[in-house]
Amino acid sequence: MRKGFVCAVLVSTLSSCGLLPPKWVSDLKQEGVRQPVQEAYHLEDESFNYNELIDTNAVYTSTNDWVFTNQRGKVVQGETIAYDFIRFSNHGLAFISRFNYQKPSVKEVNSFNNGQFVYYTTEGDVLKLEFYNHDRGYFQYWYGRIKDDGIYFYKYKGRPWGTSTGKLNFIYHKEPIEVNQPLNFPGTRP
Repeated sequence: MRKGFVCAVLVSTLSSCGLLPPKWVSDLKQEGVRQPVQEAYHLEDESFNYNELIDTNAVYTSTNDWVFTNQRGKVVQGETIAYDFIRFSNHGLAFISRFNYQKPSVKEVNSFNNGQFVYYTTEGDVLKLEFYNHDRGYFQYWYGRIKDDGIYFYKYKGRPWGTSTGKLNFIYHKEPIEVNQPLNFPGTRP
């Protein structure tokens, strides 16, 4: 009986701090990306602050050069340009898409494929974005400075605290785009 209680407390503690994988949205029809449930995000519960520098009628795009190697460091694909984008709502929800071979089109930005729904908040000109890092297997916060023409992400922290911290150097440039689909977390009503 005592072992069962200790195990239950341990599992509850590990799942609430983020060391166990989250539950996944089961009805999401995306290729290759699993979406954590809404309740797994800590920023979903916190009070939201909106900064008018965040343009909800734009897409924020980052262009990156990648070289792919195998486990031994041998180059298997030379320099490749990839695009990432973020689209924001005015109520704390965002969509982040990763690693696209072409610049995001209107159709892609409004289809919510190849990415995940995430949460964000702002404090002054600092943006805090929470997403599930599938490569590392836990949630991360990215911190960025909001500028008129984009967002400069400068650091990250893992969740639970202490799992990872580090510097970032990503610039997401703001670009106008036709927004014709509202951002709604999968399985929720608008």
